[in-house]
Amino acid sequence: MQYKFNKDMVALGVEEGASVIAALSGGIDSMIMLMLLKNSNLDLKLCAAHVNFHLRGDESNEDERFVTDWCRANDIPLFIKHSDTYQYAKENRLSVEMAAREIRYNWFFELAEQNGANYIAIAHNANDNAETLLLNITRGCGLEGCTAIKESRTVNDNLKIVRPLLTFTREDIEHCARNLGIPFRTDSTNSDTKFSRNRIRHVVLPALEQINPSAVRQLNRSISYLASANRLLQSVLKEQEMFVSDECTKMQDNTGYAHYPANRYLVKAIDIERLQTLMEPKLLLHNILSRYGFTPAQQDKLSSSIGIDKPVSFISDNYLLQKERGVVKIYSKEVEKMPKEIKLSSSFFGTIQYSDLAICINQKECNSCKVKGERLQGEYVKLTIDKELIGESLSISTAQPGDRMRPFGMRGMKKVADILSDLKVDLPNKKFIPVIKNKDGKIVALAGIMLDDSFKVTSSTRNIIEFIVYSL
Repeated sequence: MQYKFNKDMVALGVEEGASVIAALSGGIDSMIMLMLLKNSNLDLKLCAAHVNFHLRGDESNEDERFVTDWCRANDIPLFIKHSDTYQYAKENRLSVEMAAREIRYNWFFELAEQNGANYIAIAHNANDNAETLLLNITRGCGLEGCTAIKESRTVNDNLKIVRPLLTFTREDIEHCARNLGIPFRTDSTNSDTKFSRNRIRHVVLPALEQINPSAVRQLNRSISYLASANRLLQSVLKEQEMFVSDECTKMQDNTGYAHYPANRYLVKAIDIERLQTLMEPKLLLHNILSRYGFTPAQQDKLSSSIGIDKPVSFISDNYLLQKERGVVKIYSKEVEKMPKEIKLSSSFFGTIQYSDLAICINQKECNSCKVKGERLQGEYVKLTIDKELIGESLSISTAQPGDRMRPFGMRGMKKVADILSDLKVDLPNKKFIPVIKNKDGKIVALAGIMLDDSFKVTSSTRNIIEFIVYSL
């Protein structure tokens, strides 16, 4: 086993004399990995890292004592971290399992940076890989999920995660432990079949091995084939994604309109018309949406709406998706932050910030003013208003349900929501439009878009206020 392990380490790119941190739980896998690393012919600079998650009471403390004594006896430097995992999970709204994972890896990365380590070694084996494949399939994964656990992952230019036991079965590891007399700890929760992974480990895999005793190895062979197929597929999907999104994203993100600040948070735009020309549009959508954390149910909802002129909107942990007017847009969730209301004296002049916009307010006399209600395009948008018609104060806020105004050049009233829809302003952008009202709550203007006809400049106007809106 040592010989094959050494070859696998070289295949993973581990160089002679490299600095390696071994994740050490005290279980059989991590103990065997640590011994194989210690006896490697690569002359590694080796240390171990153990996290006491305090999830199993005395058992957790016994694990810590065990790895401490063993590392001391074998002259292996050991780092230990204590964590209140339940509290961390509560504060960060995570499952205990995900909290433990986050704590573990964040600390490993810190250790690596502090100690100049090149590699973090994790003791996943072939059985873990097979279990992950089956677990992912039951959750409705795509091809990426069928590639299960990666042999290695680059964290940054100086650090890489490696899994040198991934080609060894649990049987191989148990055989090695018996032959070398390597002690280890057993996690009592590993036998609890209320956990999905444990049910697969103790019920599903044994059933499959009754059909084929080499089921674990065959599943890992399938994972290898699927990983190769996925690499090929990703190259095709990358080209397709460029076809449906690059020009669309560029177009949406560079409108040049000051009144579209939400586009700052736009991370992806997908042209639905182009998407529909593809052979497997659903597959491309799955590939893109999975990357942004959208669930299979959300993906199905979007796929079923393609070709139907119906808005669709939903969120993931970090992103917002909006489908309307032939485009699927994905925004950073920062787009959800609401601008605060600003109250001003009508005599104010200067520049204020409203969300991602700068509003420059100028005041001056007007001897021969012309009507200026048009919407201008370019670096800025300027609206000119009759000051005498405004009153003593102004407020700047987001549009409220039921807000109405008389658009410039029109006689009748119209809902602000309808005006913005007519201008094809999508939902995330609507709340960024500065709505300027007088002290009576009447809309004076949609800054950056249009003014209310009631406040327009006329031949009798003597004093004006200019609102110039810049995108920051």
